Amino acid sequence: MTEICAIADIANSGAALSDIAAQFGGKAAGLVRLRRAGVPTPPTWFVTSTVPADTLDTNLLDPMVQRWAVRSSATVEDGGQRSYAGLFSSELAVDSRAVPAALCRVRASGANARVDAVHDSAVHGPIPVVLQPYFEAQAAGVWIGDGAGGGILEWSSSGNDAVVAGRVTPTREIWRRRKLVDGDRLMVEGQAVAARCLTIEEAVVGASDIEFCIADGRVVWLQCRPSTAQIPSNIAPSPPTRDAGIVAGIPASGGIRTGRPRVMDSPEDADWEPGDILVVRFTSIDWVPIMAEASAVVTDIGGALSHAAIIARELGIPCVTGTSTGTTLLRSLDAVTVDGDAGQVRLNT
Repeated sequence: MTEICAIADIANSGAALSDIAAQFGGKAAGLVRLRRAGVPTPPTWFVTSTVPADTLDTNLLDPMVQRWAVRSSATVEDGGQRSYAGLFSSELAVDSRAVPAALCRVRASGANARVDAVHDSAVHGPIPVVLQPYFEAQAAGVWIGDGAGGGILEWSSSGNDAVVAGRVTPTREIWRRRKLVDGDRLMVEGQAVAARCLTIEEAVVGASDIEFCIADGRVVWLQCRPSTAQIPSNIAPSPPTRDAGIVAGIPASGGIRTGRPRVMDSPEDADWEPGDILVVRFTSIDWVPIMAEASAVVTDIGGALSHAAIIARELGIPCVTGTSTGTTLLRSLDAVTVDGDAGQVRLNT
């Protein structure tokens, strides 16, 4: 295999997925897995960590593409044990002329505080990169399945990465045994997107974390990785409560912890102690080093399938998202109890 390859060439090469991951990274291997299962993928190119950025000519890739998605694809990323979701960098809507510089920045994200905070086996050198056309999406979202005909679909029309970045509280569907049990179907081309995700899971044989967007009236499958951490079974938002002692939200990571809530406006805020409960507007990946020290996480906005929620599940700490009022109601309290299974924060009085 050469240092820059189109996905079609790699998918048709017969190379083992483990060999593809070793050279082009886990994200590349996941896309090849989709392609080999008969799932259409966008035009994609894989770039090893050793290709000189200043020699990369995007006109050799596809001169018709004006803007690109430059995505991380570390060799440890998107595996069956750890997803590394959002820990490395990706850049969207990159002008063709700016791709070499973006390539350098994404490569360099192999060594960053987020990775070191969560995993001992940090990647300290340059990482491979995946290049895809950037799609002007009408909607975008994530599916995480359970491998048994069920799963969660979250989506939003607020931007290509709004759901995975946790910047919105998304629209949600819940499926069990191939049937919709909560929410309204997101339909594209006469088919439910979640039903197509279930079909993909059957094709790749396993519970999957699938990212997609909807552009020009069709679904574009952007990424596929194995699901690595169990979502609370009662993932639907907690029912509205009139109990003044409870702040209700979405159960994003299970477990129960009691501690001091610390409302923070920035990861650099000085008033933080390890073991505190992190309370923020939304948990972008910049918060990951703080999350690694937190006993629990509470957010005003965001869903259960954002990168940070996935990391909370992999860290094994409770997480309640989409409370709307957490940063307001918990700001001056000495102690609260976060119930990540119920999607509730109980005010200790």
